[in-house]
Formats: sequence, structure tokens, C-alpha cells
Amino acid sequence: MNLPWLLFSPFLAPEQGQVSRPQVIHVWNDTELLRADADNIFLCPKQSVSFFREASGWPATDLYVDARRCQRGRDVWNSNGDRLACVAKVTGVTTELLADIGLDDFLLDGSLLGWFRHKGGQIPWDLDGDTAVLRSQCEEVVGQSQGQAICDILREKLPHGYFLYAIDEDEVVHPDPRGSDFAGCDVPELRIGSTVNGQWCHTDIYMASDVDDEICFREEVCFRRDQVLPLRNESLVGRYPVKIPAQPEEVLSGLYKHHSGIINMHEVPMNYAFQDDWAVVIGAELDDSFSDRVISQERVPKAPLDQLYLCPQDVVSQALDGVDWPYQPVSIDRSACMNHDDLLAFHLWGSPSEHRNRLMCIQRTTGAATRALGAVGVDAFLLAGSLLGWQRHDGGQIPWDTDGDTGFVQSQCEVVMKGHPEAANIASLIMPFVPDGFEVKYLSEAGLSDHPEDEFTGCDFKQLRITSVYEEQSCFTDIYLVSDEDVSECDCPEGSANDACIRAVPTVCPERSSLLPVMKSRLNSEVSVNVPHNWTDVLEAYYGAMPGGTDILNLRPVPKNLAFGDSHAVVVGELMDDDVTSSRSPSMRLSSLAIESFLVLLLVLICIVLFLRRRWHRRNTARVPRE
Repeated sequence: MNLPWLLFSPFLAPEQGQVSRPQVIHVWNDTELLRADADNIFLCPKQSVSFFREASGWPATDLYVDARRCQRGRDVWNSNGDRLACVAKVTGVTTELLADIGLDDFLLDGSLLGWFRHKGGQIPWDLDGDTAVLRSQCEEVVGQSQGQAICDILREKLPHGYFLYAIDEDEVVHPDPRGSDFAGCDVPELRIGSTVNGQWCHTDIYMASDVDDEICFREEVCFRRDQVLPLRNESLVGRYPVKIPAQPEEVLSGLYKHHSGIINMHEVPMNYAFQDDWAVVIGAELDDSFSDRVISQERVPKAPLDQLYLCPQDVVSQALDGVDWPYQPVSIDRSACMNHDDLLAFHLWGSPSEHRNRLMCIQRTTGAATRALGAVGVDAFLLAGSLLGWQRHDGGQIPWDTDGDTGFVQSQCEVVMKGHPEAANIASLIMPFVPDGFEVKYLSEAGLSDHPEDEFTGCDFKQLRITSVYEEQSCFTDIYLVSDEDVSECDCPEGSANDACIRAVPTVCPERSSLLPVMKSRLNSEVSVNVPHNWTDVLEAYYGAMPGGTDILNLRPVPKNLAFGDSHAVVVGELMDDDVTSSRSPSMRLSSLAIESFLVLLLVLICIVLFLRRRWHRRNTARVPRE
């Protein structure tokens, strides 16, 4: 069984009181399910889920998720309970109000989906109610009201504490709408809102067009009349009378592009509160805690942050003693190691601040360098460890990194300087664009200078640095000049293109064509940065000659790191292969049950055949006359 894929997240899940987090989820292999119990639904960080959906072998292979940053669907349901109760009541009041004036509304969109999926209930993370009325029925009501518009009719009937809104075609919300604003039934969407037990919520009422034999909703999603009518009487959460379309499954299929089921391992759909950060994971929660087993791979291209550990060298050496790893399994006592959370909380080099603040500080100085250079027309891009972290950790940072690395090409710098003859050098040109709290410094063989504007002319430098302090933690990001015009000083390796080099490290010689034009990206989804046009070639130039290249070398010392390189090794862990039959999805369990039943039946048939054959043989033997 393939168990190396564990979910990680650079985000922390929102707090929900003292609710405990799940530990491990065995993700079901179904990509879509029509229904799922709340106990089998989880919300996990979207960035992590997206990474593993693309990088793992799921659904062909089993996927086990580190769920410590996930939320149980049941817990989400409970924490969202006040809002859901409000939505259910307001939807019920809306149905009663509309019926009182002669309109039959029916559940639509998320409300219909929740009713269908959760047996008359609601989607655990739903935020509002969704209903619709037929325009023809609305026009009949308006026609009998002596010139009043639907807005006026509803305003007069609103219960105390309920409020009416209208949403126009530009999605602008109009409070307390009147017929002078929206004549007749000419309003795309109405909304009724109220506060229930201290929780505000609303239910939307969409105007459905019913012309000829079709009933159409917004964006021209149309259905046959017999798919919608006659409406069926049902109840919402077993308490509020509502109506639903005649064929709810067909309507949902059309509304959700034939994906009315729950899409496993995908973002929360059409939900502004959850869709940006969270994805739906369907599976079974396991009681397993993390074991001490090490993944049986020497080189790991990528690994989740929660799968990475920094362990003392002596602990690793002791674990490997007498073990032919990776051909034999090895386990390490992780209590002696630092996991990702431990590393973030570590006070490196006796700093008064946690390491998480160092990484945040590096993120800020990298962003400041990119913005300041961009303001004068120079495209700075990630290099070295910063580029490796961005590539290896899905737009993030190497967890044990201690500084930032950027650079820009000399030719672009020269063009900018020609346009600013009054500037002494590129450092003086960008200094007005460096934010308060950040400083530009010049680094040479003589040391660090606080006055880079006096140290060189034009673009004749090797290394600049932007420094800052964040939460008592100082840090810096280096800015390297990449020579792409005069490479005579570059000692490029044999076989290199010899048309560009990092002047501070002459042996790093990427091809000029791999650098520009830069690609825009984000660091930790928070800071705008640039990366080289062909970043894989640039990383190859940096790390191709090193053992392991850009991969993580499992059970080997932390590479090129002054803080941990001599004392700690990188360990990539995995879960133990426990019995997880009970955690499989219903379809997988049915398949397994069918196979097991077939094997049992086959065994029974074989036994019957052997029994009958033996009995036949004994009878024939008994009939032979004695001599």
C-alpha cells in the first residue's frame, strides 16, 4: 500500500474554541459522491489539497492525510449552527410570506443541494438561503394589486424584524426597494434578511423566467417544465415547510454542470467564506497518531511540511546502525526531533524571537526588494534557496532557511541607469522606494556598508542587501547582480552557456534565456515576487552538480545551512501501514465485500464438489463384488 502522501498546510485553520482536530484522514477513492455523512466530510487547506491531488497517485492509490490542520464537517456544522438555524428559519418565513401573497417559491442552488445531500438538511458551511419564484406567477400577483410592484407588496407584508432588499443586474444591493426603483416584477433578485438569536442571515429569491415549455434561471440555465413543476411539498431540517422542484436531481445536475455531488479533494464551491482557503476532503478519520517510520526514499522531490523533521545527527546515526536502509525499514524516535511547528517556534542562535518571525521577516525583505527594484523598471527574481523553497514547497519557503536570495540582470540595470544620469548607482536609485524600517546595504570583500550610494558606480557591484527587523527578529535578503553582458570574470563549468553568471558565485551560470522574461508569482500566497522564466534550468545551474540536486536528501545533513547543517539531518516521515479496511469508502467497501463474498462462495462450491465426488467414489467402490 502506498502511504507516503500526507497533507500539509502553510495556513492555520481558524480557531473554533477547544474543538480537537482530527489526526489522520484516509481519503476515499471516490472522486464524487452524491451524499456523505457529516462525519466523513472534512475541510482542509486548499493549497495543500490541490498540491496532493496533482502530485500523488490518488485516486488510483490510497491517500492518507495529516488532518491536524483540517476541520471536521461535524465541527463546522456545529460552529456554523447559529447561522444555519437562522437561514432555515428565514427561508421558512420567506416561503410563508410569499405563499400569503400567492407566490410559490421553491428551494434552489445551495439550499436545494443541502436538502438533497443531507436528507432534508443544509450544507454544513452554507451562508444563506436560495429560493426562486416563477415570473408568470409574480406578474399575476402584481396584476391583481392595483399597480403595485412586487417590492411594494412584500414590504407591506414583512413581519416585524425582517427586511427587504433588491439586487440589480450589476449585483448592487438596494435596501428597502420600492416600485419606483423596480417596476412590476422587473427585479432579478430579492432578498429577505433578519436577525435570529443574535445571528444575521438572509434568503435570496430569484426571478425565474417561464416562457413556452422551459423554465430558466440566471445565466440562461434552463429546464423542461416537467422537471420543475409541479412543485413538491417537503420540509427543511424537519421543521419548516418548503417546496422543491418536481425532479430535484435533474435540476441540480443542470445547475452544477452535472456535478451535483460532493467533489472530493476540491475547493469548497461557490462560497465566499471558505472557497479561497479550504477544500472538501471526504474520507474516514483514523485514530492513528503519527508513527516514527521513515519513508523508504533516499531522494524526495517534494514533501509536505508536516512530513519533514529535523533530527539530531546522533539520533539518525543510531537508528541507521545495522539497518540496510532504504531496503529495510527504519524508525526514528521523533520525540527527539523538531517537526515543522517545533521549528517555527525555535529560537535560532539565541534570538529572542521565534523562527517563524525570521521567515516572515525574510518574506517582507524579499517583497521590499522586489517592489523597490520594480519601481525603477528592474525585474528582480528569486534565486538560490528562495527559488528552491518556492519550487519545492508550493510557493513557500524552505522551513529552515535563514535569508532571502534575489537578483536581476546587468543589461536591464544598465538601461535603467542611462535613463537616470543624475543617480550615482542603482542603490541610490531604489532607496527612495524602500519602505520605512528597511535599509539597503552594500556587501563587498571589505564587509558590509551602510552607504551603498557611495561604494560603486552605475551597476558595478556584486551583491546588495536589504535588511529589516520584524518582531525583534533581524533578517536580510541578498540582491545579486547577474552578469549577462560581460562574462569574462565568470568561471563557468564546462558545458555551460557562458552567457550569464551570478557574479557573487562565479560558478553558477544559468542561460540568459532562462532568466527573462520573468514570471509573476506569490511567496506564501502573500507577497508578489518574480521567478525566472525557466526556473527549472536556473535551479539546475545552482544544484545540478550537488548530490541529490534539488531533491530533499532523506536522513542526510541539512544542506548549505549554517544553523543546522552540522547538527541535524532532514527526515521525511510516513504513516505506518495499519489495517484501514473499515475506513474505506462505501463503494470500496462494497467492492471488497463483493470480492470477499465471491471467494467464500467459490470455496464453498469447491468443498461441495469434493464432498460429492468422494461420496460418489465410495458408493461405486461399495458395488464391486467380492472375489
